[in-house]
Amino acid sequence: MQTANMTNNIKKLSLITLVVAASSTAMASDGGFFSNVFGGNGYQPTGQGQEIYQEECSACHLAYPAPLQTKDKWLKIMSSLDDHFGDNAELAAETQKTITDYLIANAADTNGESSKLSKFARRSRDNGSLRITDLEGFKRKHDEIDKMRMVVNNPDVGSFSQCSACHGDNAQKGIFDEDTVKIPNFARWDD
Repeated sequence: MQTANMTNNIKKLSLITLVVAASSTAMASDGGFFSNVFGGNGYQPTGQGQEIYQEECSACHLAYPAPLQTKDKWLKIMSSLDDHFGDNAELAAETQKTITDYLIANAADTNGESSKLSKFARRSRDNGSLRITDLEGFKRKHDEIDKMRMVVNNPDVGSFSQCSACHGDNAQKGIFDEDTVKIPNFARWDD
Protein backbone atom coordinates (compact mmCIF):
# COMPACT_ATOMS: atom_id res chain seq x y z
CA MET A 1 0.00 0.00 0.00
CA GLN A 2 2.78 2.41 0.95
CA THR A 3 4.67 1.61 -2.30
CA ALA A 4 1.51 2.31 -4.35
CA ASN A 5 1.05 5.70 -2.63
CA MET A 6 4.70 6.54 -3.20
CA THR A 7 4.41 5.61 -6.90
CA ASN A 8 1.29 7.78 -7.26
CA ASN A 9 3.06 10.70 -5.56
CA ILE A 10 6.06 10.35 -7.89
CA LYS A 11 3.72 10.32 -10.90
CA LYS A 12 1.93 13.44 -9.61
CA LEU A 13 5.26 15.19 -8.96
CA SER A 14 6.49 14.25 -12.44
CA LEU A 15 3.32 15.63 -14.00
CA ILE A 16 3.58 18.87 -11.99
CA THR A 17 7.25 19.23 -13.00
CA LEU A 18 6.34 18.70 -16.64
CA VAL A 19 3.54 21.32 -16.50
CA VAL A 20 5.78 23.87 -14.75
CA ALA A 21 8.60 23.29 -17.24
CA ALA A 22 6.24 23.69 -20.20
CA SER A 23 4.71 26.84 -18.70
CA SER A 24 8.13 28.34 -18.01
CA THR A 25 9.22 27.68 -21.57
CA ALA A 26 6.05 29.27 -22.92
CA MET A 27 6.44 32.32 -20.68
CA ALA A 28 10.10 32.73 -21.63
CA SER A 29 9.31 32.56 -25.33
CA ASP A 30 6.45 35.01 -24.87
CA GLY A 31 8.48 37.58 -22.93
CA GLY A 32 7.56 36.34 -19.46
CA PHE A 33 5.52 38.16 -16.83
CA PHE A 34 7.74 41.23 -16.80
CA SER A 35 7.81 41.95 -20.49
CA ASN A 36 5.75 44.88 -21.68
CA VAL A 37 3.35 44.77 -24.60
CA PHE A 38 6.24 44.95 -27.09
CA GLY A 39 8.55 42.52 -25.29
CA GLY A 40 9.23 38.91 -26.01
CA ASN A 41 11.47 37.38 -28.59
CA GLY A 42 10.82 40.16 -31.04
CA TYR A 43 9.41 40.36 -34.49
CA GLN A 44 10.56 37.91 -37.12
CA PRO A 45 9.82 39.51 -40.51
CA THR A 46 8.92 37.32 -43.44
CA GLY A 47 8.91 37.80 -47.16
CA GLN A 48 10.91 39.41 -49.85
CA GLY A 49 11.68 43.08 -49.42
CA GLN A 50 12.71 43.10 -45.77
CA GLU A 51 16.33 44.01 -46.54
CA ILE A 52 15.35 46.76 -48.98
CA TYR A 53 12.87 48.12 -46.43
CA GLN A 54 15.56 48.18 -43.74
CA GLU A 55 18.06 49.85 -46.04
CA GLU A 56 15.75 52.53 -47.40
CA CYS A 57 13.66 53.43 -44.36
CA SER A 58 16.23 53.17 -41.60
CA ALA A 59 18.29 55.88 -43.29
CA CYS A 60 16.02 58.42 -41.55
CA HIS A 61 14.25 56.57 -38.72
CA LEU A 62 13.71 53.10 -37.36
CA ALA A 63 12.33 50.81 -40.04
CA TYR A 64 9.32 50.09 -37.88
CA PRO A 65 8.24 46.47 -37.62
CA ALA A 66 5.46 46.01 -40.19
CA PRO A 67 2.90 44.66 -37.67
CA LEU A 68 2.77 48.10 -36.03
CA GLN A 69 0.44 49.31 -38.79
CA THR A 70 -2.49 47.90 -40.71
CA LYS A 71 -2.23 47.28 -44.43
CA ASP A 72 -4.51 50.28 -45.18
CA LYS A 73 -2.22 52.60 -43.26
CA TRP A 74 0.92 51.17 -44.90
CA LEU A 75 -0.71 51.72 -48.31
CA LYS A 76 -1.44 55.37 -47.41
CA ILE A 77 2.10 55.89 -46.14
CA MET A 78 3.72 54.28 -49.16
CA SER A 79 1.47 56.12 -51.66
CA SER A 80 2.40 59.54 -50.29
CA LEU A 81 6.20 59.35 -50.11
CA ASP A 82 6.51 62.70 -51.88
CA ASP A 83 5.23 64.23 -48.61
CA HIS A 84 6.34 61.71 -46.01
CA PHE A 85 5.58 63.58 -42.78
CA GLY A 86 7.00 66.77 -44.28
CA ASP A 87 9.91 65.19 -46.17
CA ASN A 88 10.28 63.88 -49.69
CA ALA A 89 11.04 60.17 -49.39
CA GLU A 90 10.22 59.17 -52.96
CA LEU A 91 11.69 55.90 -54.21
CA ALA A 92 12.13 54.24 -57.57
CA ALA A 93 8.82 52.60 -58.57
CA GLU A 94 10.18 49.05 -58.31
CA THR A 95 11.71 49.68 -54.87
CA GLN A 96 8.51 51.30 -53.64
CA LYS A 97 6.43 48.32 -54.84
CA THR A 98 8.79 45.81 -53.20
CA ILE A 99 8.65 47.64 -49.86
CA THR A 100 4.88 48.12 -50.07
CA ASP A 101 4.34 44.42 -50.79
CA TYR A 102 6.58 43.50 -47.86
CA LEU A 103 4.77 45.84 -45.45
CA ILE A 104 1.32 44.63 -46.49
CA ALA A 105 2.36 40.97 -46.20
CA ASN A 106 3.48 41.58 -42.61
CA ALA A 107 0.94 44.21 -41.50
CA ALA A 108 -1.02 43.99 -38.25
CA ASP A 109 -4.13 42.72 -40.01
CA THR A 110 -2.48 40.16 -42.29
CA ASN A 111 0.42 37.77 -41.73
CA GLY A 112 1.55 39.19 -38.40
CA GLU A 113 -1.84 39.08 -36.68
CA SER A 114 -0.75 36.92 -33.74
CA SER A 115 2.36 38.88 -32.78
CA LYS A 116 2.40 41.19 -29.78
CA LEU A 117 3.21 44.06 -32.11
CA SER A 118 0.13 43.52 -34.27
CA LYS A 119 -2.11 43.09 -31.22
CA PHE A 120 -0.70 46.35 -29.89
CA ALA A 121 -1.44 48.13 -33.18
CA ARG A 122 -4.94 46.69 -33.52
CA ARG A 123 -5.84 47.56 -29.91
CA SER A 124 -4.76 51.17 -30.33
CA ARG A 125 -7.76 53.29 -31.19
CA ASP A 126 -7.50 54.73 -34.69
CA ASN A 127 -7.13 58.48 -34.35
CA GLY A 128 -6.62 58.97 -38.08
CA SER A 129 -2.88 59.58 -37.82
CA LEU A 130 -0.42 57.52 -39.84
CA ARG A 131 2.39 58.12 -37.35
CA ILE A 132 3.27 55.11 -35.24
CA THR A 133 4.31 57.53 -32.52
CA ASP A 134 0.69 58.76 -32.47
CA LEU A 135 -0.72 55.32 -31.66
CA GLU A 136 -2.64 55.44 -28.40
CA GLY A 137 -0.55 52.58 -27.01
CA PHE A 138 2.72 54.28 -27.99
CA LYS A 139 1.68 57.46 -26.22
CA ARG A 140 0.62 55.52 -23.12
CA LYS A 141 3.97 53.71 -22.98
CA HIS A 142 5.89 57.00 -23.29
CA ASP A 143 3.66 59.31 -21.24
CA GLU A 144 6.08 59.66 -18.31
CA ILE A 145 8.99 60.70 -20.50
CA ASP A 146 9.67 64.44 -20.60
CA LYS A 147 9.42 64.82 -24.38
CA MET A 148 11.22 68.15 -24.66
CA ARG A 149 14.04 67.46 -22.21
CA MET A 150 14.67 63.74 -22.80
CA VAL A 151 13.80 63.46 -26.50
CA VAL A 152 13.48 66.60 -28.63
CA ASN A 153 16.27 68.62 -26.98
CA ASN A 154 18.42 65.54 -26.35
CA PRO A 155 21.14 65.64 -29.05
CA ASP A 156 21.43 61.83 -29.02
CA VAL A 157 17.69 61.22 -29.53
CA GLY A 158 15.87 64.16 -31.19
CA SER A 159 12.58 62.41 -31.93
CA PHE A 160 10.43 59.54 -30.72
CA SER A 161 10.92 58.01 -34.18
CA GLN A 162 14.54 57.28 -33.23
CA CYS A 163 13.57 54.19 -31.22
CA SER A 164 17.07 52.71 -31.36
CA ALA A 165 18.44 55.68 -29.42
CA CYS A 166 16.78 54.41 -26.22
CA HIS A 167 15.93 50.80 -27.05
CA GLY A 168 19.28 50.01 -28.71
CA ASP A 169 19.62 47.07 -31.09
CA ASN A 170 16.43 45.55 -29.65
CA ALA A 171 14.30 48.10 -31.52
CA GLN A 172 15.28 46.71 -34.91
CA LYS A 173 14.17 43.28 -33.70
CA GLY A 174 10.83 44.62 -32.52
CA ILE A 175 11.71 44.27 -28.83
CA PHE A 176 10.72 47.33 -26.85
CA ASP A 177 11.00 45.95 -23.33
CA GLU A 178 10.98 48.86 -20.89
CA ASP A 179 13.42 47.03 -18.63
CA THR A 180 16.20 47.59 -21.17
CA VAL A 181 15.55 51.28 -21.95
CA LYS A 182 18.55 53.58 -21.64
CA ILE A 183 17.81 57.19 -22.54
CA PRO A 184 21.08 58.77 -23.73
CA ASN A 185 22.42 61.43 -21.37
CA PHE A 186 20.09 60.20 -18.60
CA ALA A 187 20.17 57.35 -16.16
CA ARG A 188 18.69 53.97 -17.14
CA TRP A 189 14.93 54.39 -17.46
CA ASP A 190 13.01 52.87 -14.60
CA ASP A 191 9.25 53.20 -14.75
